[in-house]
Amino acid sequence: MLVIPSWMDTDFFQNVLVKILKRDRNYEVKEVIVSVPTGGSSSEGVYRSRIVYEDERKKDKSITVIVKRLSPEKVESSCTSLSMRHSKSMSVEVDMHLNILPTMLRLLEVAGINAKLGPQHFANINVPCEVLILEDIAQSGYEIISRRFDLKSVEIILQKLAQFHATSYFMAVEDKKDFSKFRNGVFNFGTQGTKFFLEGLQYFTREALKWPELKHHHVKIRGLEERFMDARNYLYRSESEYNVLNHGDFHMRNIMFKVSNSFIEDVVMHDFQTNVWCSPALDLIYTFYLVADSETLQNSRHAMVSFYHSIFTATLKSMGFMGRTPTLLDLNIELIQNGFIEIFVAITFLPYQYLSFASQRLQERITQETDQSNARSLLYTIPEYQRTMKRLFNFYLLKGFMDY
Repeated sequence: MLVIPSWMDTDFFQNVLVKILKRDRNYEVKEVIVSVPTGGSSSEGVYRSRIVYEDERKKDKSITVIVKRLSPEKVESSCTSLSMRHSKSMSVEVDMHLNILPTMLRLLEVAGINAKLGPQHFANINVPCEVLILEDIAQSGYEIISRRFDLKSVEIILQKLAQFHATSYFMAVEDKKDFSKFRNGVFNFGTQGTKFFLEGLQYFTREALKWPELKHHHVKIRGLEERFMDARNYLYRSESEYNVLNHGDFHMRNIMFKVSNSFIEDVVMHDFQTNVWCSPALDLIYTFYLVADSETLQNSRHAMVSFYHSIFTATLKSMGFMGRTPTLLDLNIELIQNGFIEIFVAITFLPYQYLSFASQRLQERITQETDQSNARSLLYTIPEYQRTMKRLFNFYLLKGFMDY
């Protein structure tokens, strides 16, 4: 059942119209139709709102916007007492929409690059807590697609990601932009976040120790949990010369696609709560495992890295970058040095991609399980996921990702 906050009333939407249309007059709001975006829920605090209003000529018009409450709490009274985790992530999202994204778009436009990075920001309104009013890009034909992609489609996604990364790199080096506030990555989201990740490692370890193919690597498998903390700290180090502003949670639900005749015309990112200043390896690893399909991951890894780097360097060149451009070797070194993050993403997030590969009986067990921890642990028993991880584990060993 959709629960609409009491503050989303007629006065609120009249204020929204004034902010969007930038006219100091009250428009008569005749009707507001509130829903949640596809795949969302009202508990996430994100609402699609179609506002029907009467303009100065007494004609009915409408506009659809996204209303995003900058607190995921269900209880409205909690708006004044956000947790540290949420206050940090929401502060990042506000800064992204108010400052970072507009600056990026201006730099790209001056360079002759027409790129839409995310939804347009219309306004911030404080009633009773901070609310973002954003463009509903679904009205322009963008949609969420849950399936993973082949190399041709992944390259379209990588092009936008490389432009986003390169522009942030330009801002940091040429404009001396300080990105130090962007430290709240998804891997250090407090005690509950750490618990979620460590539980994933534990579920995997329990299964992997049963696999005869890995019987000679039990010490390395048991050391995964301890290794996570060191790898996370290394990824988020601030002294690296090759950092960019990562989206930080770059998976299919945070990307929207405009598709025409089964061809991806454009992609945009959304949900800028976990942007983090660190190695570009982070977003690239997400792309390998959560955006590219299994065949592309297995056979086209080098092609993805090379394509991304070519767009990254071309974007910097178009902007007139005068500093040292990171080489393809630099990028590959970043990926190797952050190799454990690759293991971690494969262990923590990849199992969800394999639910459809499970038998009907196992799918029913997982979906009908009321205990979320038990349901999650069952994902690690899916045979197709296990086959994939056995193959990947050998890759990790050969790359030295397991050396510690």
